[in-house]
Amino acid sequence: MGVAFFYIPLLCCMDICPIFVYMTRSQSQQFGIKKNKLLRYKLILNLYKEHKTEDIPVTVVLRKYIYPVYPISRTTLYEVLNTPVEKQLKEIKAIEDSQLKMAI
Repeated sequence: MGVAFFYIPLLCCMDICPIFVYMTRSQSQQFGIKKNKLLRYKLILNLYKEHKTEDIPVTVVLRKYIYPVYPISRTTLYEVLNTPVEKQLKEIKAIEDSQLKMAI
């Protein structure tokens, strides 16, 4: 079973303290699944923002523009709209960058 090191900054005593986290292969896969989900959410958000105006309801945008490309439910669309995608992608990018630095 492979073990990967990930550098995750945590706040402690008002400073950022570096720690190493051991991740198993399944944990690493879950990390990749989350990244892919966030990238898909980002595409859905871009499509939503492209077609959403004040006079078009969310359900119409979903039915006409999003559902043909990404067959998701209205509940999932609201989940996408309420997810801080950019923030979470930045956190993942920071972890990946620190992982690459440790590998060198």
